[in-house]
Amino acid sequence: MLVFASDYDRTLTDQNLEPCYRVISYISSFRPDIFFIVASGRRLEFLQEKLGSFVDALVAENGAVVYFENRKLVYGKDWNQRVREIVDEKDEVWFGEVLLYSLLNKEYKIRKALDGKISYRIERNRESFMVMPDYVNKNFGIQRVITMLDSDSLIRAAVGDDYNDLSMTEASDVKLAIQNSIPEIKASSEFISVQPYCEGTLEAFDHLLQNLKTFVSKS
Repeated sequence: MLVFASDYDRTLTDQNLEPCYRVISYISSFRPDIFFIVASGRRLEFLQEKLGSFVDALVAENGAVVYFENRKLVYGKDWNQRVREIVDEKDEVWFGEVLLYSLLNKEYKIRKALDGKISYRIERNRESFMVMPDYVNKNFGIQRVITMLDSDSLIRAAVGDDYNDLSMTEASDVKLAIQNSIPEIKASSEFISVQPYCEGTLEAFDHLLQNLKTFVSKS
């Protein structure tokens, strides 16, 4: 089975963060032969509203919340409660079910509040950052889905554009990048699209389909 994991913002959207349903529905049309996962820092409710029946599984809050076969799994509820006790929401932070979100200019203040009180990790995403349990990342969430799949042989392919996508692209068998991907993702990818954003993801997905036999023989 081929598992195709994609980021959402600037990967399945345009530069204005509007979803590209032409691309999303095209990828979705290859189900069930291809298992389609979207992994994002966004909250689950947002992803469900935007993507609904187009995907097989959703990995939300950067891997802390997983939705598959009408099951919702949350990793880090106790951690979230502890962080809420430490960090004042007046400090311009926003909470998901697990993650804390804020703007980059607040990072020093948040680190100072959390250091020595709780284990955590930070991932930046353009002009903002996310704080999460130290074991959580997109690959963590994707692995939770994969363990529930009834398949002995899997090929993983992933495409993303930003720092919080590195864990899922680095762990994949087939690493794909789009023109707006950060240099770190491009450096390890075997394919880089000419177009940016969702059109680049369409290029990358077509490259994956065209070379699928080669990837299968390598696995």
